[in-house]
Amino acid sequence: MIGTGVGLRDSEPVVEIFVTGPGDAELERAIRELVDVDFVLVPDSRPAEAQPPRREVKE
Repeated sequence: MIGTGVGLRDSEPVVEIFVTGPGDAELERAIRELVDVDFVLVPDSRPAEAQPPRREVKE
């Protein structure tokens, strides 16, 4: 599971949570017990899509 901030809803943070399997009500309940922010599940995400692109750091 990977989460990324996507903005605000009613002045509160919203996070997209990418999961590799299907999303369901039981999973949402379990996540609500762990996080204290509003979220949107993105089910059936492949890990490469769920991770933000890496930026090359130049010194």
